[in-house]
Amino acid sequence: MSPTSSEQKKMEGSDKNDNGKRPYPRPSPSLDDDDGLPLLNLLDLHVDLRISIFNYLGQTQEDLFNLTLVSKKVNTDCKSSSIKWKIIPTIEISPTKRGAPNKLLRQLKQLCHHELDNDTKKKIRRYTHMKVNNLHEFNICPSDDQIPDIAKEFGMDWILSLDLSLLTPTYIRNPVADVLCTFSTFLPKLCEINLSNISQDDIDNNYFMDRSLRFQNLEKLIWNNNYGFRLSGFSMKALKNLKEIIMDDSKFYFFNDEMSNLDNHRDKFIFHYCSKNLERVSIRNAKGFGYNYSLKFMYVFPQNALIKFVRNSPPSLRWFRSDLTQDNMTMLRLERPEIELLN
Repeated sequence: MSPTSSEQKKMEGSDKNDNGKRPYPRPSPSLDDDDGLPLLNLLDLHVDLRISIFNYLGQTQEDLFNLTLVSKKVNTDCKSSSIKWKIIPTIEISPTKRGAPNKLLRQLKQLCHHELDNDTKKKIRRYTHMKVNNLHEFNICPSDDQIPDIAKEFGMDWILSLDLSLLTPTYIRNPVADVLCTFSTFLPKLCEINLSNISQDDIDNNYFMDRSLRFQNLEKLIWNNNYGFRLSGFSMKALKNLKEIIMDDSKFYFFNDEMSNLDNHRDKFIFHYCSKNLERVSIRNAKGFGYNYSLKFMYVFPQNALIKFVRNSPPSLRWFRSDLTQDNMTMLRLERPEIELLN
């Protein structure tokens, strides 16, 4: 006997929840061949649930790009306006195996020629991020007096972020500073740079920084796992627009006890030379080192230095991640409640 119209409506409404809204459709589970337990396929989930899961991803651009290759359905999900992260079109540059002289410079010139071509100009300007692979394998760039003339003709003002990071910590000497000097001239509007795993000793550090950090518009510096950076931030004092410093797992040259003195030298604290506009700083798992009669020694980062930084940091600071103890963070939250303190 077929149901009446009223019974039919009742049956149709039985799938609705208490709020009168129809819940997500239940995916059909498949059976596992081994023990017969039902398995749920990710692609069988409702699109809103999949997107919620995907929003937890996005640690690296490579991860995001690989996600779009999983299937057509996932690729479509990744283009949803509800996705919090975005894939940034990226230009990749790699050295040749034989290390042809000035190969880096030639590749930069080739990219700029595309920008001069009306047919390719619009396309290449979509690529605002540049990734350089194996930076330490490039040959030395041309001398300083050549670079400005070349950059004047071939400058790339559409590149906003540059990734020079290495996969593992690598000790690099001065030629890399020449490469960075070249980039600072070719990329006049660069806002973000990643130098993670590029290591310099404290002898090379001043030369390296003076030669490389000439990016006048730089707002974010990522340099995890670096070695020998001077904690005062002296080498970054020319970066007037710097807002974010990420230097986790690094070994700093801590040469001045004044930066951990809570009673005196109020103007001497971590990164005091470049702190004017800082908003976010991370120095988690940081170590310090110094010298005593030519003998190098390493030590755990002083809590007083971290405390002094929070107390004397500019009003713009909103986020600080470090190895502050829970007790010290509790104390500082009362003094500077506007700053988010994390481990």
